[in-house]
Amino acid sequence: MGGSDPFGLTERCALALRQLDPVFRARFVIGPGFKDKNRLARSIVSLAPNFETVEGADGLRLNFAACDVALAAFG
Repeated sequence: MGGSDPFGLTERCALALRQLDPVFRARFVIGPGFKDKNRLARSIVSLAPNFETVEGADGLRLNFAACDVALAAFG
């Protein structure tokens, strides 16, 4: 949700996705400008066993190439 997610959309998406059957893996990118990023990462991975975070990525090309669906917001 951009490099800083000022509207907290990442956590809102995680909360919505956890209601689905866990037949998929969800990866959430925690950008460098996220507020309280350590708390957010812990919160997301504790929501569901199929949730993981990507932090400190130098680039996301491989992550996007490996996914079936991407939900992204840019500012």
